[in-house]
Amino acid sequence: MGFLTMGHDYAKRQLMILALVVIGAAAGCSGFNVNRAWKANSNDWLMYGGSPTRVNAQTTQLSFPLEPVWEFNAGGGIAATPIVRDSLLIAATLHGEIHAVLITNGKHLGRTALESAIAGVPILDGMALVAGIAKGEKTLIAVELNGGQKRWTFDTGGIESSPLMYDQDIYVTTLDGALVCVNKHSGTEVWTFRTGSNGSQKPVRSSPATDGRIIVFGSDDGIVYAVNRETGGLAWTYATRGSVFATPIIQEGNIIVGSLDGTLYCINAIDGKARWKVALGSPLYAPAAATDSVIYIGTSDGTCLAIDRTTSRILWRFHTRSVVASAPLVISNAVLIGSLDRNLYALDRLSGEELWRYKAKGRIRVSPVVWNEYLFVTSEDKYITALKSGGNR
Repeated sequence: MGFLTMGHDYAKRQLMILALVVIGAAAGCSGFNVNRAWKANSNDWLMYGGSPTRVNAQTTQLSFPLEPVWEFNAGGGIAATPIVRDSLLIAATLHGEIHAVLITNGKHLGRTALESAIAGVPILDGMALVAGIAKGEKTLIAVELNGGQKRWTFDTGGIESSPLMYDQDIYVTTLDGALVCVNKHSGTEVWTFRTGSNGSQKPVRSSPATDGRIIVFGSDDGIVYAVNRETGGLAWTYATRGSVFATPIIQEGNIIVGSLDGTLYCINAIDGKARWKVALGSPLYAPAAATDSVIYIGTSDGTCLAIDRTTSRILWRFHTRSVVASAPLVISNAVLIGSLDRNLYALDRLSGEELWRYKAKGRIRVSPVVWNEYLFVTSEDKYITALKSGGNR
């Protein structure tokens, strides 16, 4: 599969998001049964990309091979990476449902339903969950983890991206072409930045990232925007030759982002000037992952590449048999990457050699997550499988 297939799959996903909008009251949801404080853990995964810089990296080491220990069926499409705190896993669906699952045994702890599809990854902040929804009068919502009651709501317009939390604020991009900053405690607007000129805004599907100074995101208009985090004023823009659906990552003063023009860009975070760009030959829909010196990226022609961050030299290539539609996850001893060929691959970080693979029930469109010795794989848009070394033996 290549460019045409990936475009078709993306269009299908957008139609699915619209088709799966449901009214939460009609869903008969029971609410969460999460009634204790969940302790912080160094391996917790509390937002998209794992951190405000969205680098998709963890220090955990896994011992391969891994075997399944439980499986959870969310009953509806999942376009968002699960989030994990302590031994609690939370999954959001295109049915507008949020499920809580106990990691140790896969027990379902309950669910709550919002008014519309959740396409992006929510944020877990203490005992509150902040999620964006695709449609509705109030599209940015903070929900109490214990009970599922709404803490606050805010009307930002339709959201298909993943919110960002930094310090006291939440940042989210919208289908109306805006970046909105909201206070995380009160849900009140701090500032709004609008792309383009009045009436000419394109949708923003790229999620925001930050280094603490600027908020960076891409747009369907092909431009990468950097906005002052505190004031909401424009810092700089960088124009690519195609729409930017991928979320940028930020590493050591570098903005790394792919475009549908098939090019991976490294942009100076200070002045917005390109440090290098590498043409990879097929559209880039998914974010990259990064360590201190290496960038990892998957492409719509099924290739995973490791690229030296300083020189832009390609260090290795690994070919899957279909589209790579999600970000790789870097752990201490491997790069984990899912493909629409239904396989999750564990690759050696230095050589790109295959260490192990897991054959999932269906296509993998969502990045994996690791928590301690557990690996979570989302497949066929509704199954989450927990794997660990030794499995059930």
